[in-house]
Amino acid sequence: TEVYLDGQLVGSAEGYNLNATTYPLVVGALHNNYYNFKGRIDDVRVFRKALSKLYIDSLSNFGRIHKLGRIPEVIKVIKGQDVTLDAGSGYSSYLWWNGKTSQLNTISKVFSNLDNLTIKVKDSLKICYIDTFNISVINPSWIETASSNNVVIYPNPARDYVYILFETDEPKLIYLVDSNGKLLPVPFVRKNNQLLCDLKRYRGGFYAIILVYEDKIFSFKLLINK
Repeated sequence: TEVYLDGQLVGSAEGYNLNATTYPLVVGALHNNYYNFKGRIDDVRVFRKALSKLYIDSLSNFGRIHKLGRIPEVIKVIKGQDVTLDAGSGYSSYLWWNGKTSQLNTISKVFSNLDNLTIKVKDSLKICYIDTFNISVINPSWIETASSNNVVIYPNPARDYVYILFETDEPKLIYLVDSNGKLLPVPFVRKNNQLLCDLKRYRGGFYAIILVYEDKIFSFKLLINK
C-alpha cells in the first residue's frame, strides 16, 4: 500500500489485505465516525488493480498546464521573411494560435509584430503543455554595418567554416541572407571569445551575415567559395 501527495510518494506499508465486509465505505474517517480527516478531499477514485508509477504521475498532472519550453518568448525576424516554428516531436496533438495542428508552423512573409501567440500540445497521457511568445519584426533599415573594432569575421572568403571574434557581447542568433533575400539560420558553437559557424550546407556565393544581439543587429558581407 502506498500513499501519494500531489504525485509524490509520502508513505508505504506492506501486509494490508482488502476483504469484503458489511461495513460501509467511508473516506476520511473510520466507519464508526472516529479519526475524522481534517481538511478537504478533492477527489476519490477506486481502481480494481494496482497502478503503475507512470499512471499515478499522469493522475497528479491531469488538468494542469505545464510550460512547454520549446519556443523562445521573443522571436526576431527580418521584415518580409518567413519564419518556421517547431513545437518538438513526440506529442499526440498540437494546436497553434492560428489553428494549425502540425508540429511545424511556417508563417510566410511577416511584415508586422505578432503578440501573445500560443502553441498547446498534449502528450500520450493527455498532459497539456503551452508556450506563449511574440514575433518581433526587424526593419532592414535598423541593421548596421559592424565596426571592425568590436567584431572580426574570418576567413573571408570562407569555405565550410567562419569564425566570429567578439570583445564583449556575444550574438544570440546568426543568419545568412542570400542574393534572393532569403534568411538562412547558421548553426554555431562557442570557443572562448569566438564563435565557430558551420557553412557546409550553403552554396558558394555572396551573402550578408547577420548577427542578432539583444538590442541591436549587425551585418557583414561574406563570400563563400566552393
